[in-house]
Amino acid sequence: MSPILLKKILNIVFSKNLVNFFYLVFLLSLILIFFAIYFHPPVGDDYYFTQSILNNPSFIEYYTHYYLNWTGRSLQSLLTYWVFSNSLNLLIYKFLLLPSLIFTFYFFLRKILKIKIKFISIDFILLFVCFWFIFPAIDETIFWTSGSINYLVPLFFSIFYLGIFSEELKKKKYFSFYFLLNR
Repeated sequence: MSPILLKKILNIVFSKNLVNFFYLVFLLSLILIFFAIYFHPPVGDDYYFTQSILNNPSFIEYYTHYYLNWTGRSLQSLLTYWVFSNSLNLLIYKFLLLPSLIFTFYFFLRKILKIKIKFISIDFILLFVCFWFIFPAIDETIFWTSGSINYLVPLFFSIFYLGIFSEELKKKKYFSFYFLLNR
């Protein structure tokens, strides 16, 4: 391929109109995803958690039962109780889920992978689309409320933990050796 032809192709791809169209498609996709999250009906475990909270209005009883008999996960037990105990909490959770996913991915790129990238740039959008398709079952990990609590929220905290951990590695020269000794 000649350099002139390649230059013309790149000019077409990165033209202002095409870039604006790309931004518009991404924005519309985010709006549709937000509506899918918001209007996704309760399924499966969502009914179980709602019923369990209605049967055990005491947080301590619910937490001990759910933690000891179901998952053994503290954060998911706490968040599940908070989300399903009130319809306003469910609405807040669904509203914050997609922005949390976007900001966590941006944090992942900047702090862990050390990619110098602008927020909501073409590069960010392309990487986010690739990240979106990594999820094995989007309906179970993002749209489904109890599924997102059990699968997506731990991913958020893991990424933030790794971001803090990678900063510590930069500060301390022998931090990784120290970590291995303490295992």
